[in-house]
Amino acid sequence: MSYSPSLLWKISSQNLKDESYLFGSIHTNDNRLEVLKNLLIPFIQSCSNCAVEVSIDEAMKADLSRYHLLLSEQHHSLFINPAKWQKIDENLFRDFGFELKKHEHLKPLVILNLIILQLFIGSDSQVLDEWIWEYGKSSFKNMYGLETVEDHYFTLNKIPLALQYKLFFKAVKDPLKMQRRFEHLFKKYFEQDIRFLYRDAKKSSSGARHLLLRDRNIKMAQVIEHCVVNGNTFAAVGAAHLYGQYGIIRLLQKKGLRLKPLLLNF
Repeated sequence: MSYSPSLLWKISSQNLKDESYLFGSIHTNDNRLEVLKNLLIPFIQSCSNCAVEVSIDEAMKADLSRYHLLLSEQHHSLFINPAKWQKIDENLFRDFGFELKKHEHLKPLVILNLIILQLFIGSDSQVLDEWIWEYGKSSFKNMYGLETVEDHYFTLNKIPLALQYKLFFKAVKDPLKMQRRFEHLFKKYFEQDIRFLYRDAKKSSSGARHLLLRDRNIKMAQVIEHCVVNGNTFAAVGAAHLYGQYGIIRLLQKKGLRLKPLLLNF
């Protein structure tokens, strides 16, 4: 597919009265995103609908423990050598002050997400997706989740624990290297390099890429199409979902919609 470095795409067609927008978000809470938030406000305000990957309101009401917690018979020692786990714990605490022992009851990819959030600046600020939801809601937009809470979080349960621990260890075995990688990803995000972000996500989710990327993209593209047909929409998905053969940009184009990149200057 053709490549344009942009996080924001205008959606239009002959059958649509108003333009809609597709935005590539990043699931973190770094203070450096404040400038980007201000740039997004006019686009959100211009739309009657606002959508993110999952309804924040519904997620807040749901019992997420059944998706996030290990079962009583599950333990990391079944998948990672205890000495290796202890070494990871020591390294994470030394480099980031992250106490792995406090999170041993969680599934490994949930723990990994908590570590990533701690890497970035501004832990008191909202994750970008949550800010978009709250801003759209406070602006009286029609709010949509592109996935149900069940679908969004049940994806995690579909990934075998053995694979989750493999992906977890691959990411955290060298904490400082992991930090450099995510800072580089953040740099690429600010460069709006959606091709790089897609390829990195594809590589890092080896063995689970269909579940985490392709299958979810197909479902989210269907909901986005429904939203834009029924009113101009600002839809936000993780930036890694935009590019690729089964990326949301290509999937919407196949549905007859026109997408034009709008470069954000931030």
